[in-house]
Amino acid sequence: MISVDPPTAVVSKIRPDQPVADVRAEICNLGNFFASLEAATGWQNANPNGLLASVADDYAITRQAMIKLGWASTVQ
Repeated sequence: MISVDPPTAVVSKIRPDQPVADVRAEICNLGNFFASLEAATGWQNANPNGLLASVADDYAITRQAMIKLGWASTVQ
């Protein structure tokens, strides 16, 4: 990731409470991007168990998971 515009952008996350068979369908496809926390209020109200994170934070967490799974290089 090089930059985010707007810098206040957040991504929504719904994490399953059981193992998943299809990461893209059961995790990635449920993520939405919003310009800010305020813009995500409606989503958060509709998904009380969902999480919101800055795009930079979510990128870092997801990248570490991908490295551990062997899906990404440790070289950036």
